[in-house]
Amino acid sequence: MTASRDYPSNSSVSPPPPSSEFDDPCIFILSFALSLPLSPLVCPSSFCRPCGPVGTTLEPLTAGRLSSFYYLSHLTVRLFGMALQDAMGMEDVLALLCDAQEFAELPVRHNEDGVNEELAKSCPLTPTGPFDSSHTKAHLLLQAHCSRLVLPVSDYITDTKSVLDQCMRVLQGMVDLAANGAWLTTTLQIMQVVQMVAQGRWATDSTILTLPGMSPALAEALAKELHIDCLPQLADAVLSRPGLLIPVLSRSLAKSVDSFDSPPRRVASTPCRALA
Repeated sequence: MTASRDYPSNSSVSPPPPSSEFDDPCIFILSFALSLPLSPLVCPSSFCRPCGPVGTTLEPLTAGRLSSFYYLSHLTVRLFGMALQDAMGMEDVLALLCDAQEFAELPVRHNEDGVNEELAKSCPLTPTGPFDSSHTKAHLLLQAHCSRLVLPVSDYITDTKSVLDQCMRVLQGMVDLAANGAWLTTTLQIMQVVQMVAQGRWATDSTILTLPGMSPALAEALAKELHIDCLPQLADAVLSRPGLLIPVLSRSLAKSVDSFDSPPRRVASTPCRALA
């Protein structure tokens, strides 16, 4: 599986030079064995730094502590450290989130690249990576979650749950890294993505749609007849005039009953359809 971005490589590790400190062969072998897993952490682009005599101890920086606190891969923290910048948009934040190492093992099964390509046609954002990439699949599943799309196969329901389980801690680490960089606009944008994932709605959707059982048709009726466009307006209307919504709800329910009574219409089959 190929990722949509290239991650830094630390494959070239050379053994420490012989010196008086490594006269004992056992010490030399142990030192070289420890340098293999530690070398990615002490490179300039990482977030731990050597300190003490001849680099015998490591002191984590802010990003290193965040990686430990949120159980993030050091590759994810390094990617965020290099890619995060000021004034990032929602699309950039979502793409960067899905490039995290935590989604690298999301399974892409046989022929699912074609399913991903069909699913991408119903998503508002076009992924930049190949359709057989785990990161591209995570990007599409998050879009389907926010768009309330019917997933094409049952395995994607389990995959979506796996992606959502990882998302929150990755986003929280991203928020702290952006705040540490003093990038207010990017920090607020990441927080908005957190709300999108939690609510399963796009930031551009009406906040009324976050209510259980609320449909786009009913939200449109509230906006058209009562000029209620958001949750605060709806709360004020209900508190000031408790019976205000009854006529609108009655008409909406009547239309729903009429649609059930009408003969069924033939609908073209598509791999996924937006939920009403």
